[in-house]
Amino acid sequence: MRRALVALSVLVPVAVATISLAAPPRRAADRRDLVTAAEKRLDALVAEAKVDARAALVRAYRKYTPEQLADRGRAIDVDAILKIIKDDGAPPEVREEAAGAITWDQALRHDPDLDAVGKGMARPRAKFSNKVLSLLVDNDVFVRGLADGMLKGMWPGVRDPDITTCNVRKPASCSAARNAWAKFLSR
Repeated sequence: MRRALVALSVLVPVAVATISLAAPPRRAADRRDLVTAAEKRLDALVAEAKVDARAALVRAYRKYTPEQLADRGRAIDVDAILKIIKDDGAPPEVREEAAGAITWDQALRHDPDLDAVGKGMARPRAKFSNKVLSLLVDNDVFVRGLADGMLKGMWPGVRDPDITTCNVRKPASCSAARNAWAKFLSR
């Protein structure tokens, strides 16, 4: 957000200087067109400012290129996305979008924090999945559903019956799935 404001503060004076150097339009229709264009730009800025900061963070992560995802020094990582999912104050749509970003194909292929190479808990994806396990036994059905979807999205093809038959509406089923996931991740 701060970067956007800085960019805006730099661009506005440049735009004003550019506009003031041009000769003012003589026809009323041309002036009306300029005012309409300025209103549209302002409306777009206002709409962008109204976007939830957490949603903007998730969308910025989704815009990363494979090279940016592979860079460990980037500003947004999967732990930041997981914090959004855990945030009870975040709108459900944003939390769903965040869960989708974690299971996003590009992230699974290029994000080193989601790398599945290795064995047991030495795998970065297994370490991250272990953080998601606590959400699988959360009190909120919605959060349990997100956790179940993320784990199954990160580890497709898992055949353990306790995992595949996890019913997020039943806490006992989620608890059994959590234990089965813990065993699976440690292998």
